[in-house]
Amino acid sequence: MVMASRYRIVLGEPDRAELERRVRAGNTPQKDVLRALIVLLAADGAANAPIADELGICVDTTRKWRSGSARRASEHSRMRPVRGVRRGTRPPRRPE
Repeated sequence: MVMASRYRIVLGEPDRAELERRVRAGNTPQKDVLRALIVLLAADGAANAPIADELGICVDTTRKWRSGSARRASEHSRMRPVRGVRRGTRPPRRPE
């Protein structure tokens, strides 16, 4: 028996369109694609275990991103990509 998650994901049309765009884009980092797929499948009503099976990931990963997305949605914030150091933006090395 598959248990339903206590975190329900409801996406508005702009949020769904943005996540689908990220999944389709060829230059989106794979970790962001995975997160978007988890949220999209959860919003479609899939339970954690079937999402994990479909994506070939651990159920704990699915739980983590479902609960995090639900928490962010409840705080009225939008899902944002993880920010990091971009190539070519590091300061130059000092001569030794």
